[in-house]
Amino acid sequence: MNTNIHETRSMTVIKHVNDLILSEKVSEGTFADDVKNIYHLRVQDKKFRVVKFHEGGDTFEDMKANAQLLFRMMKSHVKFPCDLEESVVLALPEERQRNLKAELAARYDLLAAPIPHNNPEDNVFSLAVLLKTTGSTIEALAPVIADGVIDEKDLPHAKTALTEINKTVASLISWQQAITAVLPD
Repeated sequence: MNTNIHETRSMTVIKHVNDLILSEKVSEGTFADDVKNIYHLRVQDKKFRVVKFHEGGDTFEDMKANAQLLFRMMKSHVKFPCDLEESVVLALPEERQRNLKAELAARYDLLAAPIPHNNPEDNVFSLAVLLKTTGSTIEALAPVIADGVIDEKDLPHAKTALTEINKTVASLISWQQAITAVLPD
């Protein structure tokens, strides 16, 4: 298990959400509404819902109240319910989701390799992800191998390089699983 962790799991999730809100100018209300919708879809029985989102009133007021509820929980860290983590992660854009899932999996020394789905849309998307992660890996490795040697001078680039390598390996593992699934026993 990765013992080199300096933040809680909820802090990791919150960091990614805050980065989205700040860098992409997504409103807290819109994000909270997405989280609420995903949460209600995944936890359909109301008696099992830990978080009671506002709904049924004025849409704008509900979004505003839900943003206040969600971001109040996220700012306190202690009160962020684990039941909500999945919905928060899934409300992120696709690439941010992959990055966060990879970071969360790494906490257990695992790779976040998506389960392959054998349909044309997912296959094309998976191939695009593989190409993108391969390109990102090459970019991340360039400064590491620029002088032809990997040594302590490469430490500033090491984390980025490893992150990109892990993304590429995870993508390749998904392809390996998809192809292995069609092989005869």
